[in-house]
Amino acid sequence: MTKHKQKEPVAKRRGRPRKILTRVERPKSKPRPVLCSVGSAAELLSIGRTKINELIASDQLGSVCVGRRRLIPYTELVRLSQHGAA
Repeated sequence: MTKHKQKEPVAKRRGRPRKILTRVERPKSKPRPVLCSVGSAAELLSIGRTKINELIASDQLGSVCVGRRRLIPYTELVRLSQHGAA
């Protein structure tokens, strides 16, 4: 005697079977990063990488070095977006 596993319901659409969702599956939100790269910071603030580097050089934007990477704390990005560069 063999046990048969019940198959999940599927719906056909254009010849491809797809799984029918029985409950609402929401995507999990990603946690905010603690540090981000210069490129990511520039993208988040909608400015260029050169401007980010200028703000770092003039001490208007804090950053940390991890090895050879220059990383910017997320709190600095929030501060800069709320108060602007001095």
